[in-house]
Amino acid sequence: MTRLTATQLDARAPETEQNNTVFSHLVTWDDIVQEGANLRQERDSFSWQLGDLALYACNRRNPKGGRPSKGNEPYTVSALASAIGEHREVLSRLMALSEFLPPPERETLPPNVSWRHCSEAVRRSGWRPGEIIASAQKDHFWYFIQDYADGQSVRPRKTQAAEASREANENRPTDFERSCRAYHNDVMGLVRIAPSNHARECVRQAAAALAEALEPEGVTA
Repeated sequence: MTRLTATQLDARAPETEQNNTVFSHLVTWDDIVQEGANLRQERDSFSWQLGDLALYACNRRNPKGGRPSKGNEPYTVSALASAIGEHREVLSRLMALSEFLPPPERETLPPNVSWRHCSEAVRRSGWRPGEIIASAQKDHFWYFIQDYADGQSVRPRKTQAAEASREANENRPTDFERSCRAYHNDVMGLVRIAPSNHARECVRQAAAALAEALEPEGVTA
């Protein structure tokens, strides 16, 4: 294998730049950014169209729904992906986003929000393909879209399921609380079996002292 010297590499560089005539008209950084934005919009347009096509062919024309399946049964995502040379997972994601956000709703998207922004917002909304789209999930979606449009990082807004799980965990007693309650119950059990009134009174005082000691920790015996 022949290795090129540094001088030969330097000599080839101008030739390579001259051959790159596709973007040679872009002079300033602003020109390059604008061209990139235009290309991104074209890519997004193709993504939406391909998702719409998959939704039409595999969901509306297939009585079984046309979700990804094994084999090459017509009007399924797997068969269409194989026929056009695309990954099934990619085509399924395109179709899911088209299902969640139909064309009339896309017209209200801010111009600086991309298809990928929409895909991420749908994922964060809690909706999954094949489910009924709840109004709360659409609200979550637009909430995240507005953050993207404002150039802000998406705030971790909890889905309904995640919020319910968080509340359940907050209400669940900790190991410390369970230990304290068990110890208190043991002490109260001694009250019932103490052999004399004096002994029972001593145990009651111990239980009261325990409850007072636990109060600053927010533990209810």
